[in-house]
Amino acid sequence: MLLVHGHSLDTRMWEPQIPILSQYFQVISLDLRGYGRSDLPTMAPFRYAEDIKGLLEQLGIDKAHCVGLSLGGNVALDFALSYPQKIDHLVLADSSLSGFPPFPGVAESLQAVFDKATEVGIQAAKSLWLAHPLFVPALEQPTVARLLRAMVQGYSGWHWINRYSPSRPIDPTLIERLEKVGIPTLVLTGERDTPQNQAMAALLTRWIPKAQQEVIPGAGHMVNLEAPETFNRVVLASLLGQ
Repeated sequence: MLLVHGHSLDTRMWEPQIPILSQYFQVISLDLRGYGRSDLPTMAPFRYAEDIKGLLEQLGIDKAHCVGLSLGGNVALDFALSYPQKIDHLVLADSSLSGFPPFPGVAESLQAVFDKATEVGIQAAKSLWLAHPLFVPALEQPTVARLLRAMVQGYSGWHWINRYSPSRPIDPTLIERLEKVGIPTLVLTGERDTPQNQAMAALLTRWIPKAQQEVIPGAGHMVNLEAPETFNRVVLASLLGQ
């Protein structure tokens, strides 16, 4: 099983999942380029999907379940469409989706973080980013808030200062090819996630042929951290066919 984190986060976001999932699967959690302990990207073209393929090949793994949250869901979807023979089951948690037209104000709120990083500095951008609606429900829980702040503080800021969208290495036509996803897919959504993410989840569920959606009550965008017991139960039930 491969776990793929969200933007500005890293492998630590899966701390509530790894001990439980490891009882059933070999679990691999990676830091994408520019995040956590991985190297910074250069401005040369790259794809996260290719990085994942290389990692699995290096580890001698032919096929894996893939669980991604937010940006990680987008990455997992790109990988599944690029290398369908390497994916057994897909879990898209509060996933973003390349090609989805942004709701009014959403693109502007994200652009403001980029602008803050280049005009004022990365620390100011991190403060603005943590105030984004994506984080609001999670920050209500002190333990979750501490972990999120630690991860964001550890984020390199590379994408912001280089004005390089985290979704830029991902195929922009994903939204047009959802019907080609031929593997079982669980679309997980926090009840309190943003309207745009709710709309993306509905679209993913509607157009991926073998998709099923589960909404986790009371949770926001960081659904695996905000409601870990429910998240773990739902994911395991889906993957184990229970």
